[in-house]
Amino acid sequence: MFQFFPENFMWSQALNRCLFSGGAFGEISKAAGLLAESANSYDNDHWFEVLYGFGGQLRVRAEQQRAAGHNISARGSNLRGASYYQWSIAFMEHDDPRHEEAYSRSIETFGAFATLATPPIERVEVPYEGASFPAWFIPARGEEARAPGIVYLPGWDSTKEQGIMFALAVRERGFSTLLCDSPGVGEAVTRGLVNRHDYEVPAGAAFDYMASRSDVDVDRIAIVGLSLGGYRVARTVAFDKRFAAAVAWGAIWDFQKTWAGFRDNPRGNVPTPTAHALAVMGAETLDEVWEKLSDWNLSGVAEKIECPFLILHGEHDALVPNEDAERMYAEAGSSIKELRVFTAAEGGSAHCQNDNRLLAHDYIGDWLSDLLNPRTS
Repeated sequence: MFQFFPENFMWSQALNRCLFSGGAFGEISKAAGLLAESANSYDNDHWFEVLYGFGGQLRVRAEQQRAAGHNISARGSNLRGASYYQWSIAFMEHDDPRHEEAYSRSIETFGAFATLATPPIERVEVPYEGASFPAWFIPARGEEARAPGIVYLPGWDSTKEQGIMFALAVRERGFSTLLCDSPGVGEAVTRGLVNRHDYEVPAGAAFDYMASRSDVDVDRIAIVGLSLGGYRVARTVAFDKRFAAAVAWGAIWDFQKTWAGFRDNPRGNVPTPTAHALAVMGAETLDEVWEKLSDWNLSGVAEKIECPFLILHGEHDALVPNEDAERMYAEAGSSIKELRVFTAAEGGSAHCQNDNRLLAHDYIGDWLSDLLNPRTS
């Protein structure tokens, strides 16, 4: 993975991820230049100011483009603006008043992008335990009355909006995608819906929603999870047998152990400040987080997986060791399973292919097409 800031892994991986969630290289490289002197001191206020500023510029530009009737340009500006607004708060305390304002702007700006998409992207609510969590439904391209579907689960610190480039890639292959902010993720956290180890419950609710739609084929619904979503996916399909296929895009076997490494080395190879754990786990202390994570492992679980199962990992993943992927593959009970490890020579060797997400988009899309939608392979 390219190190924009050699002494700050956290910021470097964030800019790489921003590139694959709607950002543009020219804007990202400009941001990197503006942030260069602040990176070594982890000046997160400066990070916020720069990324938030980019979001604001693009929001204004999109409004001007829309007023002039240039909807395609406005669509792109809104998508990039939403991404920068959202990444501006990546390293901010959740109770900082700027967090809520910037996050709201990111959702509004993404919504403006969604209404200009072709076909339009729908904002939906997934019923869940007497409440609901928000999601975006990206309809497939193609002529099938009932298209195959994908439930997409983000990771520890990502969101449904950050899955948009994946959803657009698989849409071209004929898949509809539900990008979820399920418990512990994005907007769900602002509603008090925090993480849980038995993720088959919220993921099952997402399946129920997809199955209720007249434009989705209930027999061809897959589930894809990014990073910590890889744990969530494996846990889900071990207990919910309705999914036709599953992809762990990043293999995490024991998240308590993984998170302990983040906690103990806060300026090492970590994705987000340690305090993020308190908000998404609904905890008051880090000790409480530790206790809550005690059930977040796949021992005795992976063997129950039966559906076709793909695991993606990077040869030089700096967050999760290769052993996690190898163990997940070895213990998964599926008769059809595959472990794909991307190497440095080909690219995609970073965590969840953060150095080249396009490789993962293609591999997952083609693998699912071969299984569920061969007419568009």
